[in-house]
Amino acid sequence: LDEAHARYNQLEAQLQAANELAQANEAAAQDQAAAAQEQLKQLQQRAGTQQEQLQEMQAQHEELQRQEKEHREELQQALAVAREEKEAGDAHSKALAVQLEALQQEM
Repeated sequence: LDEAHARYNQLEAQLQAANELAQANEAAAQDQAAAAQEQLKQLQQRAGTQQEQLQEMQAQHEELQRQEKEHREELQQALAVAREEKEAGDAHSKALAVQLEALQQEM
């Protein structure tokens, strides 16, 4: 009977040790899960910040493209005006040359 009692006490001690180990493992697992959750949260925040930065850069790029297009159109308009002025000047020069020639022939 004493041997059975001793064996029971030994098994009970082993069971208690196993329960304590299981509780410690559970606590460690919960700590690891909390740390992983925090790390995930930080990664998501960083990803969100990077996404915002990317969107801002895309908006700046689009604005630069818009400004470049606008500038190109302005240059094309200025070139067209300059071309028209040159043609008008050439025509005026020809008219003056014809008048000068006519005056020289009259003399």
